[in-house]
Amino acid sequence: ILPRGKYKNESWILEICKRLKATNYINAPNGKDLYNSFNFQKDGIILEFIEPKFMPYPQKSSKFIKGLSILDILMNTKINEIIEILTKFSIKSKSS
Repeated sequence: ILPRGKYKNESWILEICKRLKATNYINAPNGKDLYNSFNFQKDGIILEFIEPKFMPYPQKSSKFIKGLSILDILMNTKINEIIEILTKFSIKSKSS
């Protein structure tokens, strides 16, 4: 466990990666503005981001709205569709 208050900003995740001997860290797309890839590179860690592919699925609205919560997918689709939707993504670096 990391001590409270010792690590600020992205340093806490970098410390976790180092302790786990991670070579890659994959984050949600919104982290692109949060993390500095140079700081990860200097510690030998590749910073990457999940890029979801928003497949249309049945929703309560008449027009498909992409990027809603996972809860919307769970409430409106069958298990086999959920698996298909959740496996449609790519991993990209910040510069991609």
